[in-house]
Amino acid sequence: MLDGQAEGDSPESIRVDQPMVPHIHGPVEAGPRREGSGAREQDTLQRARAEDVLHWQQHQRPISAETLRKRLHVGAGTARKLVTRLRGDTHITLNSRVP
Repeated sequence: MLDGQAEGDSPESIRVDQPMVPHIHGPVEAGPRREGSGAREQDTLQRARAEDVLHWQQHQRPISAETLRKRLHVGAGTARKLVTRLRGDTHITLNSRVP
């Protein structure tokens, strides 16, 4: 028996619950895009639009790629593409409203 170990507390009788972690063997490669990726992109674009609206309300200016990156937790390239898309959509919307 080990010091400080109560009688009946053998290592075999002590059970520790550990979460199941899947084991991945070998390198993980990015496969082809899944069908859900288009929906994910649309969701990210909608979130970007919402953040842009909030930013306009608070600062009276469009959101920067850096601010969008931080708020959406996306990479810099993704944030720049989203900002480009937001600006393009705004430009198209404004031009279509002019009589």
